[in-house]
Amino acid sequence: YVKAIVRGLLGLLAGALVNGLGAIVLGAPVGIQHFTKTVHWSLLMSVFTFVPAASVFGSSCSDWHRIFAQTKPIGSTDFMICFPAHGAVIGAWFGAWPMPLDWERPWQEWPICVTYGAIFGYLLGLVVSFGKDSIFYGTKYTDSQCLDEVYPVVKVMLLSSIPLDFHIHNSKDHECTLSGLCFLRDVLH
Repeated sequence: YVKAIVRGLLGLLAGALVNGLGAIVLGAPVGIQHFTKTVHWSLLMSVFTFVPAASVFGSSCSDWHRIFAQTKPIGSTDFMICFPAHGAVIGAWFGAWPMPLDWERPWQEWPICVTYGAIFGYLLGLVVSFGKDSIFYGTKYTDSQCLDEVYPVVKVMLLSSIPLDFHIHNSKDHECTLSGLCFLRDVLH
């Protein structure tokens, strides 16, 4: 658990640097007045893209390449990392489209629409990965008691962007599977 946190913090810094430089290369405004906005946006994008992968995979080049370059996730944890990260990047890209238009609206300033696009894309990626997990891996959330236990985990997953992977057993011997870290089960109970 501590190892994943340290990896996540290192991934946050490395991802912020990569995202910040990438934004500047792709046309983000450069200057002292825009520096803090660019840093905040790059930290947000790092939380959406680098932190989950760094926490789970560490420095495994083969896993990073499989997830991000080849886009070939194999398990539910891979889907929980891949789809939201790609969704955030694609959402930020679509969010940047209205910025150069001459409407002179306050929401067109850097990085407002890019941030909203990234958040929307990330949330859409979470929904897609959750649906794919439910459909292709046979995850069932039909028992109401099981839903009562799964809902807080989904809430934590949406708020923290940490990929989850554990099983919740209810009193009727039904099993619910949700992707994520095992320690959260003990924390929630």
